[in-house]
Amino acid sequence: MKQNKFVQNVISLSDFQLSRDQLSATELFASFLEKDFVSGLSVFILVGYAGTGKSTLTSLFNSVLRQGKVNTRLAAPTGRAAKVLSVYADQKAQTIHKEIYFGGNALEERIKLTPLKNKHRNTIFFVDEASMIPSGIQGENDILSDLIHYVKEGSKCKLVFVGDIGQLPPVGQESSPALDTGFLERSFRNLNVYNAKLKQIFRTSEASSIISNATYIRNKAIFQTPFIIEQDENTTALQGHEVQERLENSIYAKGSDNVVVLTLSNKQANRWNNGIRQSIHFREEMLETNESLLVIRNNYFWIEPTSPLGFLANGENIHVEKVIREEEMYGFQFAKVLISFPNYPEEAFKEVLVLKDTLIIETANLSRDRMKELFFEIEKDYGHISVKSKRYHAILMNPYFNALHVKYANALTVHKAQGGQWLDVYIDGSYIPEQMKDTSYLRWLYTAATRAKENLYLVNFPPEFFQN
Repeated sequence: MKQNKFVQNVISLSDFQLSRDQLSATELFASFLEKDFVSGLSVFILVGYAGTGKSTLTSLFNSVLRQGKVNTRLAAPTGRAAKVLSVYADQKAQTIHKEIYFGGNALEERIKLTPLKNKHRNTIFFVDEASMIPSGIQGENDILSDLIHYVKEGSKCKLVFVGDIGQLPPVGQESSPALDTGFLERSFRNLNVYNAKLKQIFRTSEASSIISNATYIRNKAIFQTPFIIEQDENTTALQGHEVQERLENSIYAKGSDNVVVLTLSNKQANRWNNGIRQSIHFREEMLETNESLLVIRNNYFWIEPTSPLGFLANGENIHVEKVIREEEMYGFQFAKVLISFPNYPEEAFKEVLVLKDTLIIETANLSRDRMKELFFEIEKDYGHISVKSKRYHAILMNPYFNALHVKYANALTVHKAQGGQWLDVYIDGSYIPEQMKDTSYLRWLYTAATRAKENLYLVNFPPEFFQN
């Protein structure tokens, strides 16, 4: 497909006039498509802040490629982000893990994921929300390295990273490595990296104040109030007694899965979840039917690797259709539940075990010490297996050891919410640690604000945060 032809097709398919930087990005992308980098891998980085139209441009690129009979694959770091990508690109998208790893049932895959062999030819891989992709070992695998190796392994395949450098970087990292040209070129041999940046903001009537405020926050170089310069029907400050009534109205009008509270810490998220469950949903038990939960640890036990879901990834949403039974085993609380998958409606309901203890922990994950406790308690049931390797294999295949680690999904930390979008977003501004009163807070607030599609509610923020 020739450069000029591709650019013309993007322009003709668009129902709006491309901005100058969108047109420049399109011309650079056409060059990226046209030139084959024989000795390695061509990577295109498309970065854009909220409101610059990067999602729209990505969708246009993908549509023109498909019209030209070029194969494309779409992926994102989480199930929710993949769902967002699939909607705006009008094509199936899946998690990066599902795309590049084999989630089988063998013991070795429980310790370290096995990368798949890339059998695709002449395929463009689009990876959205790339700011979330970590480099280095993060729990199980070096996801960025495995992804680049996977695409490079294919025949004449290319890789596109799409993301927002204003958002939070991966946990424990100062920047987003997948969107950093210098980092990629230093860290990986034989990469030919193209970089396009969208800067012009498109003001639209829909939720324009959210974009205006997010842009103002992102442009600030230091922690200095005010942070919110515009309030209207899309952006509203709430205090005290106003909060529960407005939140209750949001949930009943738009559904629990379309409303979220975002906080700075897991401890705050727990408080909000408890309040919402008790005061709005009138839940009395620790786990009940119709709960929305978030998986917080990759799980390969309950889902067939050949299914569209592949496995349950960290960040995946699940919905409790029925609580079958609850039990205490090995000093932990478990529940057998029937679950559905909001991001994968074609996936059949599944009976699984849930580790209820993780619902109330004030950390991102269950501690290693607690996991060891569970392991050694289960081991007592397998004392009759004298060979240590066989005994350990039996433990690692035990359903209680493989119970899902989950949290309530009504309130989340911003890191857990990243990559997702909700119709109504409530940001808890009641507490800001002194050590965060710098640009890291600005990035946090920008990321939180840009999760909102329709309405942004700023809860219990100090008065000085608002202009006038």
